[in-house]
Amino acid sequence: FPFSVHNVLFFTASSVLSLIRLYSVDGLEVPVEKISFTNTQAILHISAATTGGFYLVAIEVDGRVYFEKVVIER
Repeated sequence: FPFSVHNVLFFTASSVLSLIRLYSVDGLEVPVEKISFTNTQAILHISAATTGGFYLVAIEVDGRVYFEKVVIER
């Protein structure tokens, strides 16, 4: 199930996070305001210009990419 967010996504992993990307459901990368990394944690600030709807977040940990479904509410 997707989880709902408004402006900020928080991530915590068991290993170092190396990449986070936000994609629309049609596969296009969505620009974000800022991504802050601190070893195993990351904060993704969603741009105010991003419309509400369904998105995918790609998270790279230890060379593997995981996808999470999110709903951005505006």
